[in-house]
Amino acid sequence: MKENRKFRGVFKNVLKLLTAAALIIAAIGFITPGNAQAADKVIRKTIKAGKSDSSVKLTKEKNIVIYEIDVPKDNSELGINVSAGSVSDRLIFTFSYKADDNTSIYRSEVFPEGGGKVDEKLSFGVLKSGKYFLSVSGEGTNTTTGTIKVETKISTYKLQEKEDNNSYKKAQTLPLDGEGNRGLLCNLSTYGLDVDTEDWYVFTTKSEGFYLRGEIVKNSFATAQMELYEVIDSKPSLKFTYYLTEPQEKVLKSLPAGKYYLRVMWIDALTQKGFSENQALYSVSVAPYKELKGLSLNKSKLTLTTKGSTSKATLVPELNPSDAIPRSISWKSSKSSVATVKNGVVRAEKKGTATITCTVTDVAGYTKSVTCKVTVKKK
Repeated sequence: MKENRKFRGVFKNVLKLLTAAALIIAAIGFITPGNAQAADKVIRKTIKAGKSDSSVKLTKEKNIVIYEIDVPKDNSELGINVSAGSVSDRLIFTFSYKADDNTSIYRSEVFPEGGGKVDEKLSFGVLKSGKYFLSVSGEGTNTTTGTIKVETKISTYKLQEKEDNNSYKKAQTLPLDGEGNRGLLCNLSTYGLDVDTEDWYVFTTKSEGFYLRGEIVKNSFATAQMELYEVIDSKPSLKFTYYLTEPQEKVLKSLPAGKYYLRVMWIDALTQKGFSENQALYSVSVAPYKELKGLSLNKSKLTLTTKGSTSKATLVPELNPSDAIPRSISWKSSKSSVATVKNGVVRAEKKGTATITCTVTDVAGYTKSVTCKVTVKKK
C-alpha cells in the first residue's frame, strides 16, 4: 500500500511537470519573434476612392502597409499613384479584392530610381462597387524606407447595357438614334470574378437601309467582334461579322426594313493577360440611313462691320433630309484677310468681300457644298 501511494505521488509530480512544460512551450511558440513580427510588420489604412494618404512610413520593423480602398459605384475605374523616397531596394505592389487573398489582380516589383525614389502609376479596369486592397511591401529593404504617398482617382462609366442579355432571347432593345450604347465584356475567371463574353441587342427598322457602328472604346489589348443577324423563321441568321480591332462604320443601304439582332462577342486579349486587359468597354449604335440629298445655310448673305456687335455672325448648315447623318462638316473662307470662319462662326477682319463655303459629307461618303457671300464694311 505504501509503495502504491508513493508511485501515485511520483506520477502526480511528473504530470505537473509535463503540464507546466507544455504550457511553457506553447507560450514560447506564441511569442516567437517570427510570429510576433508577422503581426507587427503590417500597417492597415483605409482610403475612400478619390482621396489620398501620406501618413505611412515603412521601416525594417514595419515594412508592409495594406490600404483598404472603397469603390462606391459599379463600373468604376480606379487609378492609383504611389510615390516614396529613400527606398533602398524595392517596393512590391499587390492589388486584390480580398485583404489576405493569394489571387491578386495585379502584382509588380518596382526598383527605385536616382535618390531612392519610386513613382508608380497604376490603373485598373472596370470594377464593381466594393472594397479592394492595395499592399505596398518594403520587404527586402536593408534600411529605412521613406514615407509612402498614395493618391487614388476614380472614373465612373455610364453603361447602357442591361444584364442579363447574353442570348438572343434576352436581347436588349437598341434605339435607332445613332447614339453610342456602351457595354462591357470581360473574362475574369482567373480572378474568380465575372465572365461576360457576349451581349445581344435587337432593333427594328421601318425603312430600307441603316447605319451601324461599333468600337472598343477602352482597352486596346482586347479583340471582340460584332455580328449582325437577320431574322429568318423567327430565329436569327448570321449575315455579317465585323472585327472590332478598329472602329467599324457600316452603311447597309440595301438591307430591307425589318427586325435584326446584333451580337457583340469577346474573343481574347491580344497580348497581356492582366486584369484590365481581360475587359473591353465597347460602344454600338444604329440609325436609319438617309442619303444626303441637299444642303443649305440659315443665311445666304451676310453683312458685317469691322467693329461692334455686328462684327461676327453664325452660319448653321441645314441638311436635306434633316435626319441625314453627317460624318464631317468643314468650313472655308475664300479670303481670310476679309472674313474668317471657324465652326460656322464668321468674323469680320477688314473691309471687302469673301465667300464662305460649307461642305458636309454623310456617313456613306456623299458630299454636298453650299456658299454664303459676306460683305464687310468699315465702322
